Amino acid sequence: GMTPGTSYTVVADNGSCSSSSSVSFTNDAMLTLPVVPIINTITESCSSDGISTVTNFVSGLTYIFTPVGPSVQANGEITNMIYGVTYTVYADNGSCSSSNSSSFMINQMLPTPSIVVTNNSPSICDGDMTNIVVTGLQTGETLNWIVNANEVNGLISGQGTSFTDAILTLFSGIETPRVVNIRFYADNGSCTSSFHDIDVTVNPRPDIMVSPNSPEEQTICSGETTNIEISSTYPNVTFSWEVISNVNGVVGASNGTGDTIAQTLSVSGTLQGVVVYRLHAFIGSCESANTIDFTVYVNPKPVYNPIITPTSICDGASINLNYSHPDTNITFGWDLVLTNADVVGGILSGVTTTNSLNLNQAFTLVDSLVSGQATFTVWVDLNGCKSDPFTATVDIHPNPQVQLQDGAICVQDGQVYQTYWLNAGVLPLGGDYEYEWFMVDTAGDISLGTTTTPYYEVVMAGDYYVVVTNVDVLLGTNCSGVSNTVTVIETNPATLANATVVVTEFFTGSGVVTITVTDGNGTLEYQLDEGEFQSSNVFTGVSAGPHTVTVVDTQGCTYFTIPVLVVDYPKFFTPNGDGYNDTWNIIGLEQENAKLYIFDRYGKLIKQINTLGANQGNGWDGTLNGKPLPSTDYWFSLEYEENGIMKEFKAHFSLKR
Repeated sequence: GMTPGTSYTVVADNGSCSSSSSVSFTNDAMLTLPVVPIINTITESCSSDGISTVTNFVSGLTYIFTPVGPSVQANGEITNMIYGVTYTVYADNGSCSSSNSSSFMINQMLPTPSIVVTNNSPSICDGDMTNIVVTGLQTGETLNWIVNANEVNGLISGQGTSFTDAILTLFSGIETPRVVNIRFYADNGSCTSSFHDIDVTVNPRPDIMVSPNSPEEQTICSGETTNIEISSTYPNVTFSWEVISNVNGVVGASNGTGDTIAQTLSVSGTLQGVVVYRLHAFIGSCESANTIDFTVYVNPKPVYNPIITPTSICDGASINLNYSHPDTNITFGWDLVLTNADVVGGILSGVTTTNSLNLNQAFTLVDSLVSGQATFTVWVDLNGCKSDPFTATVDIHPNPQVQLQDGAICVQDGQVYQTYWLNAGVLPLGGDYEYEWFMVDTAGDISLGTTTTPYYEVVMAGDYYVVVTNVDVLLGTNCSGVSNTVTVIETNPATLANATVVVTEFFTGSGVVTITVTDGNGTLEYQLDEGEFQSSNVFTGVSAGPHTVTVVDTQGCTYFTIPVLVVDYPKFFTPNGDGYNDTWNIIGLEQENAKLYIFDRYGKLIKQINTLGANQGNGWDGTLNGKPLPSTDYWFSLEYEENGIMKEFKAHFSLKR
């Protein structure tokens, strides 16, 4: 019943006597016994070793392991254990020890497979095999692969001790690349390696087409250019070609790239050349499944070099050009270019079916006064191949064109006193010309002779024409033309003796002059002073004073003049001695029997004068009895004869000083 930790003494008592007290003593509590260690062991895994932990670890206790070696960390983790050894442990506090724990043991981390995957062909063509190498797989380990293929055939997911490459093909109609993803890993029944993802791009192989096709060939002539078009239904396709055959030395064929083969090919000699191109199509580095062999036949160009002779013809004439070739397989072709010319029939080109050509055509000038030209371009054809052309030029020269004029000879009293010259004019072409003149006669036209000048003198009335020939030796054409036919008449002249003049409308300021001619058979014309000739024989509005009328005929046979006086009076005069208008008189009357009286305004007679010499200054000088009269109006009275009738005229005028 002692209380632990309390100090006690004790005495003995026999009921009568007690002994002395014992020494003091205490009874301590029982020593603490450490708890038995509790062990928690985590099994080894693919990522870590096994591990044991004292879950009820108490700091300050000593943990004794059997067999010795391990130790406990502050977090309870047991370290320094040997894999595969069984251990027990107890706790000791320096006085007491716990019982041993349950036995425990840890193992090393489980082995994990490790592989290396090498993708030697990350991009392949449709129908090619993959090239994937897997290394590091150990005995007892299994290789796994998972395939994610989009529109690609040839490979599925699987496992085994190795990987076998496969041929990958795109689904039908796929024209763009597709990517196949393959995930590789290994396992040993416990642990799995890390994943290895690789991508294999499967590129399409394009199709290839060519134009022309069916058959894949083309025929051209030497010196022409091929036109071979390569195509595909796939996008992003490139093309190339190579020359795999060249027969008979075709020049110009070579390898190349692009979608058109445009090469100028030529051969020499007479043998056909043959070139074979092999055509390829690629998308990237993937070539089409098939190639096309395209054949080009190069036919030789025929040669023809005839002798060309310059040709000249006259307007309206024909040419006759003939050409032939010894090769009966040859045909001819031609076309025609015209300059200031038309071809009769309008045919401007043609071909033959034989080895000869005859050009027989007539030409006319568009502008008949200007030379023209017809240029034939001629070639020969052999198997559809044309030779280099040659040209044959035809110069077309105008026929001289002459326009004569009607005329007249002048005859008086049966005698020709003025002949008429026919004039053929100046020809614009130059050169040397001959003129043969003809007179028309019912019994047959009469040649009047040939001249080298364009003039002929006619002395007899009749109808005439001329034939003009260009005799220029350089042209050598002798082109000729016929003029129009003209008439030369006989004209009798009009004479002054049979001409009369009548002047009317005196004192009006606008006289009228009429000329009458009674002889001559020409067409008369009349001129007043220096004015224009007119067909009318009447002149109006003629001013006062002297005038001259000239009479001619259009045939050139008549010419004479008639003096004319138109009567009027001045409205004023200025007798100041300056020589101008110093006297006053009737203008243009010149009649001896005319009587002219001058009055002042009161009716007083101042002067009587005659009308002769008015144009020479004769007249009243403005004086009376030698003395100058003042400036004012004065009156006059005139008795005169007009066209055989006596008349009287009165009016007034002004004197100005």
